[in-house]
Amino acid sequence: MGELGRVHERISGRFTRSEPRARAREYVSGLVAGLERKNGWTLAEQAGEVSPDGMQRLLRWADW
Repeated sequence: MGELGRVHERISGRFTRSEPRARAREYVSGLVAGLERKNGWTLAEQAGEVSPDGMQRLLRWADW
């Protein structure tokens, strides 16, 4: 298991639903990726999503 997996394992218990748990992993993955800019759009694109809505919802409403 890599560092990202260990971080995800450490924080995943904070999310009761699987969707925010998976999105949190993609969010952290995007933060450590070699992206030139890191904002809602670029992190969502890195995760394969079509809009930043899910990432924004994670940051705004998920109970961390």
